[in-house]
Amino acid sequence: MTAVAFVVEYLALPGAQFDDEDASIIGAEIARLGDDATAEAIVDSARPPDAPLHPYLFRWSEAEAAELWRRERARHLAQHIAVRVVGGDGEEITVRAFHAVRVRDDGEERRSKSYVSIESVLASRERADQVLVEAERELRAWVAKYRVYQDLLASTVREVLEEIVS
Repeated sequence: MTAVAFVVEYLALPGAQFDDEDASIIGAEIARLGDDATAEAIVDSARPPDAPLHPYLFRWSEAEAAELWRRERARHLAQHIAVRVVGGDGEEITVRAFHAVRVRDDGEERRSKSYVSIESVLASRERADQVLVEAERELRAWVAKYRVYQDLLASTVREVLEEIVS
């Protein structure tokens, strides 16, 4: 494999809950851990109050952290359930059972998303459109994430996508 020289500047990706200045601190600390940068190692390195990552991982009380973790687990549960359905042609397919969409209450759109069933998505053009917009966003993010590897791996993202889709 060809050796590649990197100029390292850590940046916050879209959706990050921190800015580029924070990304430089976070990135440098994770890089310092090298190949041992597991999630556990990152948390352990942040435990001392004077550690660079401490303010990013220990900003909540234990009770607040526990509640945030439970919400994260709830998201994980909802996002990782599938349902087998029978299509109009009698073919069984497996699809995600719940999708996160913004639900309208009395004409007002909620600020947070709710996990609604695939039946609910298919029954509402508005909800189906939200799911499709999210799918497109995820695909574009995937392409952007891996496009950089085209030159390094002598394979194009387009080739991979075509193989997956066909």
